[in-house]
Amino acid sequence: MRQLEHCQTAIACLIAAVEKRGFVMMARMTMVQALAAGQPETAPTPRNPAKKYRIIS
Repeated sequence: MRQLEHCQTAIACLIAAVEKRGFVMMARMTMVQALAAGQPETAPTPRNPAKKYRIIS
């Protein structure tokens, strides 16, 4: 059911953008969210630790 809500919002934003009443970027973001709504979240990739620097005064 949640997937359907995302699709309806995306289509509404897309129609608004086509009719020059909405933003194209908003339509794009909602389409990407609707396509990714049913997929599980990916695990974050591990980051390298920060390098240590000495402050020379």
